[in-house]
This record gives sequence, C-alpha cells and structure tokens, in this order.
Amino acid sequence: MEEVEHYADHRTSIHIDYISFHTPFRHLLKAGKSTVETLQLPQIPVHLRGGGKKTVLSACTRSWEQGERFAQAERDKRDPVKIELSRIAEGEAKKEAAKVLTDTAFTKAIQQYLGGMKTQRGSSLNAYRSTMRRLQRWADAQSIANAGDVTGQMLDRWRSEWNPEAKEKENRLALTTQAVLLTRVKAFFAWATSIRMIDHNPALAIKAITPGPSETMPLTAKQFELVLESTRKYDAECRYNAAKVGEQLRAIFLIQRWTGLRISDALVLPKPALVDNRIRLTTQKTEADM
Repeated sequence: MEEVEHYADHRTSIHIDYISFHTPFRHLLKAGKSTVETLQLPQIPVHLRGGGKKTVLSACTRSWEQGERFAQAERDKRDPVKIELSRIAEGEAKKEAAKVLTDTAFTKAIQQYLGGMKTQRGSSLNAYRSTMRRLQRWADAQSIANAGDVTGQMLDRWRSEWNPEAKEKENRLALTTQAVLLTRVKAFFAWATSIRMIDHNPALAIKAITPGPSETMPLTAKQFELVLESTRKYDAECRYNAAKVGEQLRAIFLIQRWTGLRISDALVLPKPALVDNRIRLTTQKTEADM
C-alpha cells in the first residue's frame, strides 16, 4: 500500500500537519505575513510514495483544508477496504437502477399478457380475461404494485385459501376450478419470466392441483325449475325495471336445456340460426357445425 504524504509547499518545507519555522518562512513573517492564508503559497502538491516510486499530484488549491481533503481522497483510493466497499456499493446501486428500469406495474403486465394472445378467441380468451381479473383483484388486496413484487410465499398462501367452503366468496372454488386457475396463474408468471419482465418465477415451486375423478351431471327437472324460479325472484328484488333481466335469463337457460349449447354460444345465437324449427350454427370453441 502506498503512503500518502501531504505537503503545503516542498520548496518552503511547510508540512500539512505542522509548520516548521525554517528560514524561508521566518523571512515571510518578518515581511509582515502573519498568517498562512496570506502567504500566497504556490498550489499545494501531494506526494505519493510506494513501491519505490514517488508521484506528485497538484491539489489545485492554496487552502490547507482543501488540500487535506484532496490528500485523504487519494489515501482512500488506495485503501483496499474502502475500495472493496465502494465496489460493493456500486454493484448494489446498479442492481437498484436496473430494478427501477425493469419494474412493470401489475396492471400493465396483465394487459400486455392478454394483448399477446393472438390465437385465442371467443370463450377461451374470455376465460383468460376472467382469470386475469381475479389475479388483479388478489394483487390489489395484497397492495402489490409491480409484477416483480409477487413472491412464491404469497402465491402459496393464496392457493391454500381456495376451498369450496372458503370464508371469502372470492376463494370459494371447486377443485376443478382451482386446478384451472392455478394453471393459468403459473402460465402468466412463466411468461413474465421468459421475457425478463421479472427476475424469477414466483410460481415455479407451487404444486399443481390435480382434481379427482368427477362427472358433470345434468340438472334434474326439479333442479331446473328451481333455477327458473330464482330468475323470477331476482326480478322481484330489483329496485329498477332496467335491472330486471329474469326473462332474458330464462330464455338463455331454456335454449341451453333443449339444444345443449354452451352459454357462450347461446349468448350470440342470431335469429337466422333458427331454420325450419332447427338451429344451425358454428360453435365458437370447437368451430363445429350444428
């Protein structure tokens, strides 16, 4: 390690740490110069010694205080501890700067993800939109601002709250719905990681949900009548006539009952599709002709 010595002026033999009253300095005092500041000394040089070499750097000042600060800065440049601390600080600053540049608002991340779905359409795209709205509501409840703020622990805690009998209505999900939701959530974070929107995939270690064997059974005649009755009850409880949609709901349910159409197809069923007491259309999901 180099030694750093700081001198006010090597020609007048005045050292930074003390004033040696050598002959040139006494002559200056006799000439009426009573303080160091009024001596008008040449610019202060800093002498560097080490490794058998000697280097002189100008402090570019006649001030003792500024000259000492300059000398201390030169010492710090050669201090291995301070060099390492400076390197670490610079590295952390670069990480923080990179994080600021790459942070993406959670809402914008979802919009970008949905916007990139060019092949999905119809009911499939609507299903992804529904999942992303649910994910956004969860993020808002957790005060998550950026996509990179989500952790694996947060997602695992949310997953553990899903249950058909959950206290929160938002988490009251059947096992099959849980499996589908988790698959789409994992797909979203895998995408965000692949395009370097986030540094790591928080959903990577979340265990998949495997629904048990189940079969979707049709409603019995009694159950179907209860569904129709609920539409009438809904209209009766509405305060405004514009909100009464029970008649439209009954029409949709009856179309589904007698045709077997998905609700997505029933909602967009045009009048020309009814030909000679038969319905002819192409389904949205499978593009099959009926």
